[in-house]
Amino acid sequence: MLTAGRQDQMPLHQSTHSLSPPLSRPAQVWLCGMPHEYSEEDVRAYWEECGPIESMDLLRFKDSGRFNGAAFVTFKTEVCP
Repeated sequence: MLTAGRQDQMPLHQSTHSLSPPLSRPAQVWLCGMPHEYSEEDVRAYWEECGPIESMDLLRFKDSGRFNGAAFVTFKTEVCP
């Protein structure tokens, strides 16, 4: 199962968001549960369906350097198209 979570998420009672429309600003999310065989291109191709990607930081195992199935992905905007 692929999962995603906003790194800056807060509980609802602590939210500082107003009812105004969302801003068009970068949004970094934590993604995990991806196959260890995925390449950077595979991760980008899969998650670009959620919007244009500004940057990615794929986490790797220290001993082998292989992708460990988790990444931080920064989308160009926080609004999904």
